[in-house]
Amino acid sequence: MVSAVISVRQSPQDILTFGAIAPVKIAPVGSANFVDGIALIDTGADGCALTQSLFDAMGGVLSGARVRLQEANRPAMDVGATRALVRFHTGTEVELDFGVIADLPPPHNVLLGRNLFEGGGLVIDFANGRFEMHLEV
Repeated sequence: MVSAVISVRQSPQDILTFGAIAPVKIAPVGSANFVDGIALIDTGADGCALTQSLFDAMGGVLSGARVRLQEANRPAMDVGATRALVRFHTGTEVELDFGVIADLPPPHNVLLGRNLFEGGGLVIDFANGRFEMHLEV
């Protein structure tokens, strides 16, 4: 595994209003059809998800598996899953399983949960409008 550090700047007010947000590109594994996404970094969610509209735009295919997603303050959901490649603005790519869900609060269409940070970490600096993701890729 290789460690990657991804730093993102965002206004302190936006972090407080929308949460930590990362611009991403996402594509089905094995495809070059990357589409733009706005990812919410959600440490209250145990897994990752993407919206049905983003899944359709990237030409995603359900893997046949189902994943159980648990977000903070919401009941757990069993949803269809897809395997996709997430590319961050640094060029770092991570392959993950994503549950496909109806929607997320705007402007988000990707949810990156705690499983992204296994073996790594997340540092959020609210005062200076900055966060760092430490990933094992």
